Amino acid sequence: MHPPSPDQTHGVRLLWVAGPPFTQGLLRGAAERAGGELLPLLEAGGRNDVASVAKRLAGRVAVDEGTVLVAHGLAVPAAMLAARRGRPGLRGLVLTNGPITRLDAFSAAFARSASVLSRAPGAVYTRWLASSAGLRRTVANPYVMDRDTVAAICGPLFADAGQRRAVADYVRSLAPMPAFAAPGVPVALIWGDDDPLYPLAEADAADVLLGGGRVRAIPGGRFGHPEERPWALADAVTAFCETLATNPAR
Repeated sequence: MHPPSPDQTHGVRLLWVAGPPFTQGLLRGAAERAGGELLPLLEAGGRNDVASVAKRLAGRVAVDEGTVLVAHGLAVPAAMLAARRGRPGLRGLVLTNGPITRLDAFSAAFARSASVLSRAPGAVYTRWLASSAGLRRTVANPYVMDRDTVAAICGPLFADAGQRRAVADYVRSLAPMPAFAAPGVPVALIWGDDDPLYPLAEADAADVLLGGGRVRAIPGGRFGHPEERPWALADAVTAFCETLATNPAR
């Protein structure tokens, strides 16, 4: 992944991270347009509870000044914790369609039985995720989440037992959710506004807690909008970087 050019992100370094069931590949299209680096959220063989993941993310953002961390889905809680640890290098935080104060019902159910479900073969997960009951419901056009796409952006997380344990450990650690606290850096809530898992109202509620003016809606976007509408996400992130350059206090 190429570093962002100054004209794209106004001198800001972008780091992109997605949460299970997605790898960072979900954000590839947006990162290719806006620039930046794709980061894996989990580390097979390492500690993968949310606090440990947040510590690793904070280590990546703390050393480089002018970093903006972009987090999607179940990566959001770790990114929020990392933001409170990653100053002064962290310049801003972008959260998109993920749990801020509560887990969606599917993730909560997985968290309760993660140790059992993690023993299932990886092919079971990818088949289900590619089915009409799986990730096709997370996009407006179900054909976006065809089998090849799901295998590319989800498959590596379930390919071996170590990766499946990492997923299980992380999701299990999200129940209960970490208490909400302002990250202490400028925040943008870039939200697909047609997401039944994490509705726009949840971003609006978080926006009130953060002081207002931070929600940027992606019209018609659902949970999987970074795959279906990557340019919309990329352009919203770039616009946020511009506000950081012109109004650093924002």
